[in-house]
Amino acid sequence: MQQKSTFFFQRIWPALFLLIGGALLTYTSLRAYGLSMTHDESSTFLNGIDQPLWRCFFSPECWGTANMHLTNTFLMQLSVGIFGISGWAVRLPNLLGHLVYLIFSYRLVRSLTDDKPLQLGSFVLLSFHPYLLEFFAVSRGYGLACSGLMVTFYYLLRYQAEGQKKYAWYYSLGLAFAVMSNFTFLLLYAAVGGALMLGIGFREKSLQAIWQEKAQFYPWLTVGVGLALLLYKPLSFLRAGGEFSYGTDTLWESYQFFIMDTIQGEGYFGAVNREVFMGIGLALMLGAGWLVIQHRDRIFQGTSGRFFAIGLLVTGLIVLMMVLQYYLLGTKYLRNRTAIMFVPLGALCYSLFLMQWGRIQRLAAQITIGVLAAFAAFHLLRAGNQESVREWAYDAQTHAMIQYMTEKEAAEPIRLGMHWYFTHASNFYVQAEEIEKLEPIIYEKELRVNDYYHYYYVRPEDVGTLAEFYEVERAFGRVGVLLRKKLATNARIKD
Repeated sequence: MQQKSTFFFQRIWPALFLLIGGALLTYTSLRAYGLSMTHDESSTFLNGIDQPLWRCFFSPECWGTANMHLTNTFLMQLSVGIFGISGWAVRLPNLLGHLVYLIFSYRLVRSLTDDKPLQLGSFVLLSFHPYLLEFFAVSRGYGLACSGLMVTFYYLLRYQAEGQKKYAWYYSLGLAFAVMSNFTFLLLYAAVGGALMLGIGFREKSLQAIWQEKAQFYPWLTVGVGLALLLYKPLSFLRAGGEFSYGTDTLWESYQFFIMDTIQGEGYFGAVNREVFMGIGLALMLGAGWLVIQHRDRIFQGTSGRFFAIGLLVTGLIVLMMVLQYYLLGTKYLRNRTAIMFVPLGALCYSLFLMQWGRIQRLAAQITIGVLAAFAAFHLLRAGNQESVREWAYDAQTHAMIQYMTEKEAAEPIRLGMHWYFTHASNFYVQAEEIEKLEPIIYEKELRVNDYYHYYYVRPEDVGTLAEFYEVERAFGRVGVLLRKKLATNARIKD
């Protein structure tokens, strides 16, 4: 019996994680291959594919918007250089980032506890969030930054457990990668250093001992200084251009957006869906907080207990810095994709809490994480899709529309106008597929209410605005409508 149990946990148990990770990676791979390109990632390609990135550290030409995510653009350039222009090649770096995220999530939970149900449940909580998974299948920096976050916390745990300075370098470089992937992760960089220093200050009594252990943060400080020198001008350019104004005006609204992104539009509780899930989230946090306070002497014991304390401090410091930034610098609270770091942070903190609670009430902790993991898996099965990306759902049919237009016969190049939402993705496909049938597509913030274009691709709510000059050719899902010009001069373009 002992031999069978040993075989199961040495061979079958790791294979289960491999199977789950493989299924998740297949899901994001199919999305990366099949989804229509979106506005922001197409903008990254069009503006960044030939951009010498070394200029971005001292020239404002890269920073007209905050669309430039440095590591994403650099890796995209490499991928397209090897595989050619395609949506899949543009998105490949983030798919590889998903692989890194899964590997280090697995290594982290296996290192934190020997309790098998808690290992599996924690891995599910870290990995099954549909909104997080979206960013491993689009060419943006958010997915790459989250992979850097997971690398950071794995090596942070190794450093806490073993005290080897090389791990301090590894987690510092993981943080730097996250920051270079998306500048909002500067909050994470500062919070990790602050949490570690506060943790030491609370634990040590000797000032000399505190200083000696803080000296181990030399890698974090060194890498931080390097980042400051590299990013001072880029951040100055973005701030001068007002690019840090995206967000919301209250912490409560930030939490609301987080819940709505987590729900993904699934109506479990009808009209009060958002409110119910917000209440559940608060109840889980308050319940965990009460138990932590009641049993703090036992919960914060050992390496895993100290790691839990660091996770809480990191999350709390990020929230505190958001508040200070809002009042001192006028920077908005994070929302939607800019708040993506709270998905793995929240899942990790709650998993760590249940691992520590499991030392006191093992069955209660296992049941709790089992219920949460089961819902996470069910929710991903329900909310997951191969049609659209939540942040840029309007581009779900842009590729289908461009393909439809390429099938038309025309005596001369077709003038295709469109709402500005669709312009970048359309131009990506015109370039990637070398479409000569269409005239260059013009980026215009306002619709032209005249008969200049042969065809016009607009949002459903724009159809009435153009009804005098255009009639409906075809609707593309619920996101776009292709119009054709009414006038007889359009007759030379045959269906």
